[in-house]
Amino acid sequence: MACVTACYDAAPAPRTAADILPRDASERAERKKGPAARNRHMNASLEHSTATMVTTMFDQAECRDPEHLRRWIVLVDGANHQLDCLTQEAARRGVSIDIIVDFVHVLEYLWKPRTTSTPPSPTAPPSSSKPPATCSKATPPA
Repeated sequence: MACVTACYDAAPAPRTAADILPRDASERAERKKGPAARNRHMNASLEHSTATMVTTMFDQAECRDPEHLRRWIVLVDGANHQLDCLTQEAARRGVSIDIIVDFVHVLEYLWKPRTTSTPPSPTAPPSSSKPPATCSKATPPA
């Protein structure tokens, strides 16, 4: 499985919910910008394990903050193995991390079991045998 890691520096940029998800044009016009990433370092691999990639990412972060004085924030997609690797590596190094889980991926994890294991409702109308149209210009398979 592919694993991508990134390490960067960013100054705190406090924001409100309206800054992130504005309700209307007025909030959109007044929203504050998010943090700006500087000194980006990225790695990606199809060969190395998540644990190896996490260790490499922590090496890079520790080079930037050897005394662990800064706040370390980790954004993840929520895979349990990924979370285990991160918490174990943080504990091994004695650094505190704040984990932010990508909401879109969480919804995927929650929705998948619902769509794959839920039997149809006895009152639900029968489903159509045709798949839903996705593109009017789609070409049929040869």
